[in-house]
Amino acid sequence: MSSISQILQCDVLHKCNLDSSQIWVNVTVLNLTNNNLIDIDKTITLVPNLKTLILDSNKISCISGLSELPNLSHLSLSNNLISICNQLHTKIGNITTLNLSQNSITSLKGFRKLYSLVTLNLSCNKIDDIEEITYLGDLPCLENLILTGNFVATTIDYRIKVLEHFKERTKDICLDNEKPTQSELDKVSVLRALRIVKEGKAPDLTNNAYT
Repeated sequence: MSSISQILQCDVLHKCNLDSSQIWVNVTVLNLTNNNLIDIDKTITLVPNLKTLILDSNKISCISGLSELPNLSHLSLSNNLISICNQLHTKIGNITTLNLSQNSITSLKGFRKLYSLVTLNLSCNKIDDIEEITYLGDLPCLENLILTGNFVATTIDYRIKVLEHFKERTKDICLDNEKPTQSELDKVSVLRALRIVKEGKAPDLTNNAYT
């Protein structure tokens, strides 16, 4: 398949037209893995109750057209041609699980307002700057982050430097399928204190967030 419309409008002669008679009301999971899809076309709105969408191993280069799916919570676009992810919160809505592994993503700036995100898989991309994690540090619900297979994962003290960006939530983050050890939490606490002092602020030592 080269178009989602080939499935969702399989019985429609003029596929450029969308109307209520074509809606797939009972479809909540759609798996279109291993096709030749190049984009997410407007016919995706014909499955308004969709909760899980799997588009792995296609040729999609841009994420779009999903903001009109209010129930969509799980999205997988592994092994596609995605390199740029700008303003994702305007394109995918209230996603909780997002799999973008095996793409060519270099920047995480577009992820910074995905406030409902719980699990993010970015393994095997092209992220090489540890400071990109800054854009994920304030996501209030994020618990699972996978970055293996990126050059950034070869950075010295990689886990400590990534976990530091989550501040008081460090203990809640499962990085690359491993929760932080107490030793890691202690090191993050020290790094955070040093950073605060460097920025000219007095560190609050009255309450250790990692114990």
